[in-house]
Amino acid sequence: MGIGAVRAAHVPPAEQRLHEDFIKILKKESAMCEASGDFQRAFEARMKLRELRLFHQEELARDMHERHERERKEALTQQESEMAAFRDRWQQVEWAGLEAQILRLQETLRERQTIEYHNLDRKLTAEKHKARPTVLTLKMRKQMEVLGRMGEHTAAHKLKKRVERIESAGLEKAHLLSLEAVERRKHQLLEQQQREQRALDDRIGSMRAAECQQEAAELESLHRHHRTMWQNLTIAHGLEKKRLQQQVDKIEKKYRLDSEKDPTKVTTALCSIDIDSRPPIVVPPSPPSTQHTAQPPPATHHPPKPSRRPPLPLPLGFPPPSSALFAEELQRVTSAIPMTERVVPKTAAKNVTFYAHHRGPATHRKEAGSMWPTQPGAQEGTRMSAWTHGGDRGGFPQPGNRLPPLHVT
Repeated sequence: MGIGAVRAAHVPPAEQRLHEDFIKILKKESAMCEASGDFQRAFEARMKLRELRLFHQEELARDMHERHERERKEALTQQESEMAAFRDRWQQVEWAGLEAQILRLQETLRERQTIEYHNLDRKLTAEKHKARPTVLTLKMRKQMEVLGRMGEHTAAHKLKKRVERIESAGLEKAHLLSLEAVERRKHQLLEQQQREQRALDDRIGSMRAAECQQEAAELESLHRHHRTMWQNLTIAHGLEKKRLQQQVDKIEKKYRLDSEKDPTKVTTALCSIDIDSRPPIVVPPSPPSTQHTAQPPPATHHPPKPSRRPPLPLPLGFPPPSSALFAEELQRVTSAIPMTERVVPKTAAKNVTFYAHHRGPATHRKEAGSMWPTQPGAQEGTRMSAWTHGGDRGGFPQPGNRLPPLHVT
């Protein structure tokens, strides 16, 4: 991979060509000086080449940081807009349609029950209640006819009054029984209507509970989508930062021997790139040239340790899940997420298992900080958690308007 291959598409073509021309000129000058025997000038050309390459990497790092910040803001804006659209759809479409359906069911039941009650009342009121003739009244009427034919009108008149009293008492008793039957039938109808109302209330409660469960399931799915999207964005940013750091390490390793030969030619501007904090290069003192005197052993030169700062996130162009680098990054990121909140794609999880099986036990170094973005009030080094119904977990940047927790009753 050549210089500037990391996100070279973000560098203007004119500046890229100018940078490549400068590199070619310095390389040619260094080669010509070495060929002519001017090693001091060749050394200066190599130092300028190193400075130019590090400056170019610094420009790439600055552009990368700005682009990462912009992409994180765009991702948060997209998540907030998706959450607002989800809330508006459920409040204005889903729940409004369910309430309209419930209102239609209640009005239909109320209208039908009212019609049934009035029809029963009109039917029972229109019925004529007559007393049934008994054996005693029939026998007394026959006796009354016989007395009338015999001329016993006084006895017949008395018997007639007695029959009328018996029939009036029977009619009153039949009317009371009929009223009791009417009240009993009305009471049965009201009880049936109450059972229908309770059944409708249970159905309405089940419909609302199912709607709440559906909303909660869709909200959880949206949360998983946001969490996965943010994780992928963070992993991609980290891979791009790692590639850029590898380029810087390659440049420093290439020119480290020249720096040790003549430390007076190394300027502080060569290490000004702000990719991560590096310890200064320790150069041993030059040995004496002529006298053979006892000298203390030279100080041991330790090369600078690799950076322990976690890589910054990288958006697009990261390797597919089948690459070992992506599997290692995914394993390191998901190892700190609780099992209840861990969301790993099936293909990525399969690749992680494959590389862990064929490459032996995975060893991951502890990182000094966290690669997840944190809020000002969050603890340093806490990892970003998922969208949650209640409260913030760690330093995940929550949107301004968030749905309240759903409680299905």
